[in-house]
Amino acid sequence: MTAAEPCEWSLAAERLLTDGSYRPDGSVLAELRLSCNDVEAVAAGVRPLGMTARAYLRFCEDLLHALDREGVTDADVRIQGSSVRFYAHAAKRMPFDEVAPHAVDRTRLWQVIDEGGRIPDEDVLDDATQHLDQVWPTADRPARRPFDALFRCAVHTDPSDYDVQVSSDQMIELVQQQMVRAGVDPGRITSTHPHYAFVRKRYAEEYFLYVTQWSARQSERLGRSVSWALFPSCGPQEAPDGDLSSHFRDSDWIIRRPGEDQGR
Repeated sequence: MTAAEPCEWSLAAERLLTDGSYRPDGSVLAELRLSCNDVEAVAAGVRPLGMTARAYLRFCEDLLHALDREGVTDADVRIQGSSVRFYAHAAKRMPFDEVAPHAVDRTRLWQVIDEGGRIPDEDVLDDATQHLDQVWPTADRPARRPFDALFRCAVHTDPSDYDVQVSSDQMIELVQQQMVRAGVDPGRITSTHPHYAFVRKRYAEEYFLYVTQWSARQSERLGRSVSWALFPSCGPQEAPDGDLSSHFRDSDWIIRRPGEDQGR
């Protein structure tokens, strides 16, 4: 285990770090390559995990500039996921049981949780189990996945990503117009995902090249995938399963333009 950094948390940071009865100590944060300042910066709405303040400023400025170049003036932009909430949503559980030596059909279970699509051998599974047990040696463990946890424990090959949610009726209308010109039924604009009715990525990425290029540049600069999804101005519909829903919430991390109220 990495040496622990003692932290005196603000109330906001305590809420951010709490998962049921679990709260990570300094040694866990050190294993995740996170500092007390990193956590407090997220809790205060200053910057997401995995970014410096300067990198986040450029992240926002370049995205807003890309939207301006697209001619979009009504975009509501939010970041979702563990980079701004510390934990992933409740459906993404920590795989303590799935990779444990006693698990039935460990390889099949691994393929369910490993987003890289690997088919691991027993040595890889044993190594991941060892990493998880080193970071969380007792029964006091999180249920949800902390930021970068599976990457640092060799379960995932890629670090946690940045999930950007763009909501704009102007962009929806532009996509529909382009689809009609191309002879495509505009009723097919949204995906068939059971929880997230976003605009099909092929259309969003094809018709909004400046935003797509921004996403690619930021992914390269930050060393993490930066993905974006397009929704109507009202945002995603509230899903029946609240844990998976990405509908607008008061607690959302919103990227605002200079001069707008920066409160969260």
